[in-house]
Amino acid sequence: MVVLLWGQEDFLIEEKKGEIIRQFQVKYPQGEVTLLGEEAESGDINRLVNQGSGLFSLKRLIIADGCLDRVIQQVKKTEQFLKKCLKGQSEIVLVFVYKKKALPKGKIIGLLKREAKLIQCSPLVGRKLQSWIERKISKQSQQRLKITTEAAEELAVTARENLWKISGEIEKLVNYKEKGIITKADIESICGGKREMKIFDLVDAIGQRNRAQALALLLSLLRQGENEFYLLTMITYQIKNLARVRNLWEKGVRQEQAISQKLKIHPFVAKKTLIQLKNFSTKDIKRLYHLAARLDAQAKQGEVEAREGLVDLVAGA
Repeated sequence: MVVLLWGQEDFLIEEKKGEIIRQFQVKYPQGEVTLLGEEAESGDINRLVNQGSGLFSLKRLIIADGCLDRVIQQVKKTEQFLKKCLKGQSEIVLVFVYKKKALPKGKIIGLLKREAKLIQCSPLVGRKLQSWIERKISKQSQQRLKITTEAAEELAVTARENLWKISGEIEKLVNYKEKGIITKADIESICGGKREMKIFDLVDAIGQRNRAQALALLLSLLRQGENEFYLLTMITYQIKNLARVRNLWEKGVRQEQAISQKLKIHPFVAKKTLIQLKNFSTKDIKRLYHLAARLDAQAKQGEVEAREGLVDLVAGA
């Protein structure tokens, strides 16, 4: 058996990889699991496959993570072991892990597409992400907890749709609440949702040229102990969103859902960014991005204090 586990969403890939290993170990307690990294070549896999071809060979699971680009260049050797695995002539379960947006081309990839089991792990956005959050909370709490749609959306925005971060926040929520319904208020109090909204408000205030409000929000966040570089990263992230949404707007893409899908951002973020866009010209966005990028470089090199630089950035925006 051969599996090709691939896609951009590395959290889902790692989760699926762990699931494959656990299922193999349950089914074959005496079996062996071999992990190969990006330095592995076709010859390494071929030797392991041949070891699993004998009459009394044990079942072996081979996880080849990060070496597919190298392996597909060695066509003859790769074809040899792939055909054995695909035709059941070996006691090997071979899993290729490929963490990229698109599969490469070539004879070996064609063979895998035709005959292997393909599992694609793409980024989750919108309703798909909310459904994933709902399922994960239910499973992790052993069906003790449910989450409202509003709260799931808030969690996705708070964690910037990062599944690694969302998973960590879910663990906190499950430990915090014994049973019942997770609400938006829970997300705000446990996961820092109010903080993310303050950052949206901060960018709004900058766009409206309301320096007093922008400074008040910034100083409030700093007093709460927020890291200066985190705040700068979040401000820069939203300025980038403004630039990307502006670009689509000028191309005639102006619907919240279409923007969300094209940019792979949460519909709530797309909606907020569309509202913010009216306060920023293209020139404003470029200027702000340049200022933020310069501050980031200067602060990391120790040329300016990050806190003072943030205050200057907001005051002069």
